Amino acid sequence: MERCSEEDFELKSYWLEHAHRYSFAARLASGDVADCACGIGYGSVFFKENTEVTSYIGFDPSEDAIKVAHSKYSQNASGGFNLSTLENIPLRNASVDTFVSLETLEHLVTPVEGLGNIRRVLKDDGIFIGSVPTQQLEELATLIYGPNEYHLHKFDRDKIITLLGGFFECVELFNVSLVLGTYAKALDEDTKLSNTLVVDRVNELTGLGSYFFICGKKSSVDLALKRIGNASALYFPGVEKIIV
Repeated sequence: MERCSEEDFELKSYWLEHAHRYSFAARLASGDVADCACGIGYGSVFFKENTEVTSYIGFDPSEDAIKVAHSKYSQNASGGFNLSTLENIPLRNASVDTFVSLETLEHLVTPVEGLGNIRRVLKDDGIFIGSVPTQQLEELATLIYGPNEYHLHKFDRDKIITLLGGFFECVELFNVSLVLGTYAKALDEDTKLSNTLVVDRVNELTGLGSYFFICGKKSSVDLALKRIGNASALYFPGVEKIIV
């Protein structure tokens, strides 16, 4: 799935996977936000809800996607939605507090060029938030569907950390995976459970998602993490069995 249209989002799992990544990114963001590969603009809704975000501008190389973004989400984007690729972002040097680009670097011929442009437009204390599919997911998808002609790079943990580390002092790495399952919660207040949710094969399953990263000066990354309470793990609710 290289781009989600409104029709694709009728399948709830597609919507959840994309929305959860944006929800996570929006909780970490502040100040002037630039979102490259914004697609049809649905991610702007999450940044609009964050009172620490002062402005939002979206970029995407698809004319059709930008038209939909303008028609449906223009009220969320003070900077509008604009045609551009990551390698050619038309922003001033040191003008952005939070740069977001989800599921993008794997598409670039030279990710280093894209990252150099991100570094250029970020303020000295700005942060870059992004994600790429894990190599484990890419390899499984290739076995099932065949090679993905749009994904030019595969990233394991060491490769993505090394790549980002060439541009940023600090790289904080998460794994984000949509796992549809059952949530069990003790209702008796006297029942003491570990804070860790242990599920059979959970480590294997979570490897099939994306690497989600927060990059910048260590002080800036630490400040962003404080916005989520310095949590080592977060849970974003999915969908209940009955919807009314």
